[in-house]
Amino acid sequence: MLNVFGLSLPAAAPLGRDEANLLAERIGAAAASVQQGAKAAVSASVRRDAQQYLDARRAGQLRFAPGAGRACDAGAWALMRLTVDAPAVLPAATLLVA
Repeated sequence: MLNVFGLSLPAAAPLGRDEANLLAERIGAAAASVQQGAKAAVSASVRRDAQQYLDARRAGQLRFAPGAGRACDAGAWALMRLTVDAPAVLPAATLLVA
């Protein structure tokens, strides 16, 4: 399972058009929030999700029905461009607790 943009996506079977449309809407909403001046932490989290999504696509772990993933791919690349200056998100194991 891949958890990105608030969705849990299965890695075993290709996603259909409905799931792809839902994911594209989530990616679009994330891009809109970044364009409207989201905080650095939100931008960093969105960038991490976009990177995880693109890594899964590149590795073949996340597949779509033919033609269904184009909007998701384009949205993820747009998020990477929008958040190029976002700070990195620390892994949960390295976060300090006071």
